[in-house]
Amino acid sequence: NAVYILKNEDLLRKTHLLRASHFFNYKNYEVGPHQTIPTVSTLEELRSAVESSASNEMDDVIIVAAGTYSAQEGDSYLIELQESEGYGLTITSDEGLVVLDGGGIAQVLNVAASSNFSFTLKEVTVVNGVETSGAGGAVFDVKSLRLEGVRFENNAGGAVYIYGDYSKGEQVEIIDSHFEGNTGKPAFRQDGYYSP
Repeated sequence: NAVYILKNEDLLRKTHLLRASHFFNYKNYEVGPHQTIPTVSTLEELRSAVESSASNEMDDVIIVAAGTYSAQEGDSYLIELQESEGYGLTITSDEGLVVLDGGGIAQVLNVAASSNFSFTLKEVTVVNGVETSGAGGAVFDVKSLRLEGVRFENNAGGAVYIYGDYSKGEQVEIIDSHFEGNTGKPAFRQDGYYSP
């Protein structure tokens, strides 16, 4: 299956759609009220979309189809991103229930950036992560972080750990999110020079 990523230059007017398997770029694609934005629907597609977002020199929005995306034996992370471009990435659900499940064997999210990178996670559930470093649910080292409508449940070693040493202007926003049943460490921890 092809991986589709919504490329966000101006989400209300223009979008770029990248078909990652063949790298077809559709310029100035108009998103009308009755058109369907392609989504990723398997763990392999999601991982490929995240990997592609790190090197395409654009802001990205990855829309994830409803379902449970579970870590596999041998995984250290369900989703890992090492970013150096300085663009933004949003991962969001397609309005259905999206569960990112560490399965008690892996950290769910590990996102690190060496540039002015912004990351948004929206309307997903992060569950059953285990701490490899920092927290079982998610570890972030980014310039700007936004968690909106995210549920963190039953993660060992805490839900979220944020660190960073940027000189100024860091932002952390947590909006309408829920933390429950996370064990071992405080649900939310931060180090470095963040200014939430």
